[in-house]
Amino acid sequence: MLIGGIEGGGTKFICAVYDDKLKEIVCKKRVETTNPEDTIKEILRWFEWVNAEKGKMDSIGLGIFGPLDIDSNSSSLGMIKTSPKMEWNGVNLPKILFDKFGFFPVIIFTASATSIPPIIESIDGCTPSILHVGIVSSSSAGNIQ
Repeated sequence: MLIGGIEGGGTKFICAVYDDKLKEIVCKKRVETTNPEDTIKEILRWFEWVNAEKGKMDSIGLGIFGPLDIDSNSSSLGMIKTSPKMEWNGVNLPKILFDKFGFFPVIIFTASATSIPPIIESIDGCTPSILHVGIVSSSSAGNIQ
């Protein structure tokens, strides 16, 4: 099983693919956060390459800045609402990914998404509880237990 991952922040997007059989990240790419059109075009192009060269992905996880529309009954579920990065307001990356690859990504807020690498790299199967607080252009917090 190939699982794509995107961690989208104010300065960069990190895209990666994890191979469940090999139990490792098989490829990754850094994409600078510029305007939505160029950034998303580069992300989609890279994941198209992944599907062609590494195999078809089974799912994608997405951690992205927000705030996002998280109402599961909303037609704009996943859309960035009022971000300090104003040109990104109204962008619905989950919908774009769904339209391109045929499955809706699992969404996690950026504050929690940045806490995942220490969990993945935890030693002896001991997964710590992590509280991550970020204060950059806006404040955010995430808690993973």
